[in-house]
Formats: sequence, C-alpha cells, structure tokens
Amino acid sequence: ATDMLTPLPFPGMPHPAPVTRAAFTLSDTAKVPLQRAPLLGEHTDAVLAELGYEAAEIAQLRALEVV
Repeated sequence: ATDMLTPLPFPGMPHPAPVTRAAFTLSDTAKVPLQRAPLLGEHTDAVLAELGYEAAEIAQLRALEVV
C-alpha cells in the first residue's frame, strides 16, 4: 500500500527484484523514480571519461585488463 517494495528488472535475473524505498513520503516532495543498483563496472567508462581519459586510453586499460 505504501509502495515501499517495488519490483524492478535486473540483468541476469529471471524475475524482477524487489527494491525498497522509504516507507514515508513528504507531502511537498515528488517521488523519485526507482533505479536498480549498477552492475560492477557498469559506469567505469563514464567515470574514467569524467576524469579526463580519452576513449583510446580506456580501450587500452580494458585490453590490459586493468579495468
């Protein structure tokens, strides 16, 4: 009734996994859409790019299995 548990699809799982949110909401605050937790390394390229690495450098790190 409170939408505290919401099923979300998760890669590699056959069924949606329940994700929890706060059991209460503030009247003047909009609900934020739920997102699943990122997979290990899912945002590595984006983080490295933010740190100033070029795409070729990131590819080289991947080839060397550093990341």
